[in-house]
Amino acid sequence: MRLRDLGATLYLGLALILLFLFIYTTIYPMPVLSRHAAVRPVHTIPPIRISGNADLTPPGSASGCKCAMLVNGTWVIGPWSINAAPWDGVVIDGVTVPFVLRNMTITNSGGAGIHLKNIHPFYKSIAMSGGQTSIQNNLVGILVESSSNLILEGVGSSPGSTSVNANRSGAVILENSSSITVKELQVDTPGDSLRAFLGAMIVTVVWAIVEIAGIALLVGILIAIPGINAKKLSEYFVRLGPHRISS
Repeated sequence: MRLRDLGATLYLGLALILLFLFIYTTIYPMPVLSRHAAVRPVHTIPPIRISGNADLTPPGSASGCKCAMLVNGTWVIGPWSINAAPWDGVVIDGVTVPFVLRNMTITNSGGAGIHLKNIHPFYKSIAMSGGQTSIQNNLVGILVESSSNLILEGVGSSPGSTSVNANRSGAVILENSSSITVKELQVDTPGDSLRAFLGAMIVTVVWAIVEIAGIALLVGILIAIPGINAKKLSEYFVRLGPHRISS
């Protein structure tokens, strides 16, 4: 095989590889991007409404939320999955005994994913925790109203990050509340999801443009090489075919 033919074959191979990468990254479905490495709870339940201590009841009870278990003096709510609640996914109002929302997955609520109201523990207490917590695509992530001495913990992008006591772009809203700590928490609202989707689309489009430009450059090089053009390349592969068959 002449050197010129070998070079043409190598360039054509590179062009085909770039074309394959373009098809794979553009046509093949994009992976779902999420900042939450959450494992979805097994059980899905209707929206939770708790008004006072009496509504904290275990599954199978005749009344109450039927959603909590008493563990060492604390009512543990979760893990549960709540999807597409017409208003708030979880509302807890006027509870005075210790409780914690643990490993909750709440998505697509018409109101807040979690709404805590009139909660005032004597000591600062954890009201939400769990490495599997995922609160996404709700109108508001977490709404804390007329409450105090609460700690909201979750999954953060930087473990050990400093706690904050302020609203976070609509994801966490504090109204008439004090001493609320939001720690290592990531909460997505519809705007966050849209920005993430647009970011992924921009990256994909830029990558596709780069690949197309690379293919165009290789094709231009092939055409520019003296003595090499599409006709000669086709004749080369026609000549190569019978040799492959005969061997």
